[in-house]
Amino acid sequence: MPSINHTSVEWSNATDDDTGDLIREMHAQGAALHNMDMMVGYQSTIPPGKENTYVKPGAQRMLCSPHAIMVDQSGVRYQNEGGSYVAFCRGMLDRNAQVPSVPSWGILTPDVCVSTALPGQNVLGNSRSGNRPGT
Repeated sequence: MPSINHTSVEWSNATDDDTGDLIREMHAQGAALHNMDMMVGYQSTIPPGKENTYVKPGAQRMLCSPHAIMVDQSGVRYQNEGGSYVAFCRGMLDRNAQVPSVPSWGILTPDVCVSTALPGQNVLGNSRSGNRPGT
């Protein structure tokens, strides 16, 4: 079965038993497979200390916020972060064919970090109680 280069199972929110067995069986029975190099991606982030957390927090909300951009591994912004999940991931994979872009990196101002934090998450030494850097 084909795979998407430069991705990692550690980044996935799929269950451990989601191994593609049905796709392999359908192919063995003669089904035609198309678009196996495509995906509907989920832009996720792995916060420090949460590398083994089962559900990875989503990142697209953060990246489509004002004062946030995404850059490839050379530090260049390469797409509109506010696109659809499909366009976002396709843009990342297309860019990766030219410059290493999987993973890409989000650059966020402190306000974006605080305003998009998960409930109860401590960000930049502030709680979600409304405290913002500089206030």
